[in-house]
Amino acid sequence: MMPIEAKISNVKSDILKFVEISARDYDLPPFIITGILSDILNEWKTKEIVQINDSYNRIITTLNEQIAKEKNENNEQN
Repeated sequence: MMPIEAKISNVKSDILKFVEISARDYDLPPFIITGILSDILNEWKTKEIVQINDSYNRIITTLNEQIAKEKNENNEQN
């Protein structure tokens, strides 16, 4: 399995290559590419927030289920 550091380095390299090729192929100046990357970053930040929210909801659901289970076990013992 590839270490996370290597994965990050590879992804950064791949993104940079693709951006450079696209900028050249479409003859776009750096300030336009910067705007495009900014838009992409905002989209990914939104995805990140959704993922964090989903993870949080799963944790809360699991905790609530555990609490309910413990309450049921305690009620059955009494």
